[in-house]
Amino acid sequence: MSHEDPMIERDPLLDDLAALFDVMDPVPDHVAAAAAAVPSIVAAWRDLDAGLLDVLADTALQPVPAGVRAASGPSGGPRLVTFGSGDGPDACCVEVEVGVEPSGTLRLIGLVVPTGPDELEVRHPGGTLRVPVDDLGRFRVAGVPSGPLSLVLLATGERATATDWITV
Repeated sequence: MSHEDPMIERDPLLDDLAALFDVMDPVPDHVAAAAAAVPSIVAAWRDLDAGLLDVLADTALQPVPAGVRAASGPSGGPRLVTFGSGDGPDACCVEVEVGVEPSGTLRLIGLVVPTGPDELEVRHPGGTLRVPVDDLGRFRVAGVPSGPLSLVLLATGERATATDWITV
């Protein structure tokens, strides 16, 4: 990452110190992925025409009682996230269970209510994954990298609906 101004004199000691930190305490991959996703996240927030589904519930955000270790959710079970758009005739809800594949990538299994979207797209810093949504509103996505992600519901002839970004 070189944004050097040729008019500014470099301090070799600081360059050596920066190199030492790169070796001894490198930036974790999930932090670099989150930083790389910032432009997409900001663009999604500004895309008011897409219709945004907020996080209504997330087991990763629920408090854990003192002295209890938790894996994903407070009970140690899979992480469950619910996105929704509120009340009314256009209300929509997406429920997602986040699990880990044997390869270490993530698996999303979910349900869209009401049914209608033909496909679901998972946006992440490395690109997108697109899967079908069945007639009952069910979907399954494997091979999702950990880090920030957002879901987009795609229905033929309708405006896309996106969820908030979360980090998994």
